[in-house]
Amino acid sequence: MCSLVDYKKFRGELNRLLLEGDNLKEEDELLFSLISESENPKEVLDLTKEWKEEGNMLFKSGNTEDALEKYGYACLFLTTFLFQLEEDIIKFFELAICILLNLAACFNKKKEFDQVGYICTIILEFDPTNIKALFRRATAAIELGRSDFAYWDLAITHELDPSNREVGKKLEQVQQSTYKRGHISRTESAIPVGLGLGLPSLKIKQEDNVALVSMETKDSAQQDIPSEEGKLVKGCPDDKVCLSKVASVARDEEMEDNMCC
Repeated sequence: MCSLVDYKKFRGELNRLLLEGDNLKEEDELLFSLISESENPKEVLDLTKEWKEEGNMLFKSGNTEDALEKYGYACLFLTTFLFQLEEDIIKFFELAICILLNLAACFNKKKEFDQVGYICTIILEFDPTNIKALFRRATAAIELGRSDFAYWDLAITHELDPSNREVGKKLEQVQQSTYKRGHISRTESAIPVGLGLGLPSLKIKQEDNVALVSMETKDSAQQDIPSEEGKLVKGCPDDKVCLSKVASVARDEEMEDNMCC
């Protein structure tokens, strides 16, 4: 899963998912330019993780729309930077798949099941035994009345995780339903293509709560210092603008939810 060819292909799939119908603002383009020019892959990965965690907080608090925005930006951070080392590419895959799973969870909450299937299909192209992606694509297929697709994803999931009672129960229900209708049919070598192929790409919602801050090498630079909307705070060494942390407003309350990773 971590070959250079797979990395380039996966990066291209993410860009296609996120940037079709691009409506990024000027300040966003500046941020992505800074990321692409960075020489510190760890900094890019850390920034991505911060936005993912902020998205998790928003999702758990029930703020699905803002969580979608955070996850969308986090994925774009990953695709903007070109990773070179194998260890960084492995981290790219792990983090990108995690964020895509969270995007799928958001669309599931919004009952946009075509998008759930589309995103999970991208994941499974590069990680075909990902249990969460298989199960989420199956549940999306059920909601869309495609129990035939759901059956094969659930069968694979059950084979990978036979002790999962939820999967076993869902598989039994789908199996009974599909056999009654005579819908189960595929060749032995076929792989379920899933749902959502050819759908419009994810549009990132733009809000006015994005603020960029500088990361200095001094100790004082460890704190987040918000700036005016969309403007970079001065203060990096030699008047250079460093890759920034991003400040945003998140709700205080949290709800228990196991959908995020």
